[in-house]
Amino acid sequence: MLKIYNVGPLFTEAEAKQRRYEGRKISSFLEAKGIDYELSNPIDMPTSNKADVSSDEIYKADYERLDKADVVFFDLSNEDSGSCVALGIIMEKKISGKDIKVYPIFHDIRLSRNGQSGLESSCGFNSMVVGILKGNDIEIFYSFEDAFDRFVGDYDSYLER
Repeated sequence: MLKIYNVGPLFTEAEAKQRRYEGRKISSFLEAKGIDYELSNPIDMPTSNKADVSSDEIYKADYERLDKADVVFFDLSNEDSGSCVALGIIMEKKISGKDIKVYPIFHDIRLSRNGQSGLESSCGFNSMVVGILKGNDIEIFYSFEDAFDRFVGDYDSYLER
């Protein structure tokens, strides 16, 4: 079974809508291919729908799913601290040898305009966050659509597991 985790902030209506869209798109693709999968999309997890959930419950639920993930999508556009913690957890697993596919996304339309030098600019994105990805030869995507397209392209490698 392919285990996928979709990481990203959930604090605005737009972020919640984006996570739901991403979850539907990933699920639709995998179902059409007949792949047995489990998608952990925090917006749909029980901890997101409880009024009295504790931080400890959220951490434990997220960590359990991150620990089992084979594929992780990361929306790192606004460097949400929870997303950065999840990135640290996943990168430690990857560095220690776990076979995991990571699809980091920085979708900021300003990256390609006004002569900016993208993620390496002196302001905007934390160099440690960008550096852990680049330092481990992980491709960075500028939209969910680009990351999803690469995931679709990597589809055959998941069948070999």
